[in-house]
Amino acid sequence: MESRRSIGEPVAVVGIGCRFAGGIGSPAEFWEFLSSGGSAVRALSEGRWSGQGEVLGSFLDDIAGFDAELFGIPPREARLIDPQHRLALEVSWEALEHAGISPTSLRGRDTGVFVGIGADDYGRRTLSDLARIEPWTGIGASMCGAANRISHSLDLRGPSVAVDTACSSSLVAVHQAIQSLWLGETDLALAGGVLLVAAPGLGAVLDAAGATSPDGRSKPFAVEADGYGRGEGCAFVVLKLLRDAVAAGDRVLAVLRGGAVCQDGRTEGIMAPSASAQVHLMRPSACGTSTAGCRTAARRCGRSARGPCTSSRATPRSSRRSRWCATRSCAVTPS
Repeated sequence: MESRRSIGEPVAVVGIGCRFAGGIGSPAEFWEFLSSGGSAVRALSEGRWSGQGEVLGSFLDDIAGFDAELFGIPPREARLIDPQHRLALEVSWEALEHAGISPTSLRGRDTGVFVGIGADDYGRRTLSDLARIEPWTGIGASMCGAANRISHSLDLRGPSVAVDTACSSSLVAVHQAIQSLWLGETDLALAGGVLLVAAPGLGAVLDAAGATSPDGRSKPFAVEADGYGRGEGCAFVVLKLLRDAVAAGDRVLAVLRGGAVCQDGRTEGIMAPSASAQVHLMRPSACGTSTAGCRTAARRCGRSARGPCTSSRATPRSSRRSRWCATRSCAVTPS
């Protein structure tokens, strides 16, 4: 494709795909769920792993099902693919269809794929079962496979990147997709994130650290907030430069005008937030736009966090003290 630089141009969201707990399988269903104040918190169904006790959170009903034939993947190979990769394949396909784009029409094009993924439960299980290691076990267990599998299956030639920045992984994936569009590396990008709970280890670590809520529920900005509730799901957005979307007659669902990513640097502990770093993130020179109307990933600090957190909506002139903190690496997008 013709190389061009479009730094700072508005970026359009032209398609969305999602699968979330509570039987949510489309943007319309997700909106209805949110509008009605729905909750999908329940106990994790038995059978995920041996010796499974009660685990509370928002979980998908089916993480084993996969249409391998649609993607031309042999059944034996499909069994070795992390269910997160399989889910990302299906949801990215659905996002393209939602955008009115035939996934097969992108073959050979410089379409980019950016996937936020912060857990490898399934991969750790398969790689530790040495007696059953096969040639396909490695890529099926790897984090990079979440993005690479999409690019391979759809024959996409653009950047294919898996992003792990913990809680902000999918936001940073969107940020990187915007950067790729601005630099002219691609004229169409798939960006999103995926999380499935396929083993108990990470959940046990988070519970021991006091990061998760005992009842599996997130209580954002509430006095009784006591950690966050883990949830499973996957979502993708289809991105284009706004001018390209308008020229093509695409349906524009939202417009993204800028973003920024930073790290808190040295704090009291590697999981502790920094007020000054989060103020620094919100400066206009970082976002490439005014901070008015900015959005950032925010979460309640864990039950055992020491000291107050910073406001996730701090401005360069203030750093209000509160119990709230932004994720350690954040992409910020104006509304």
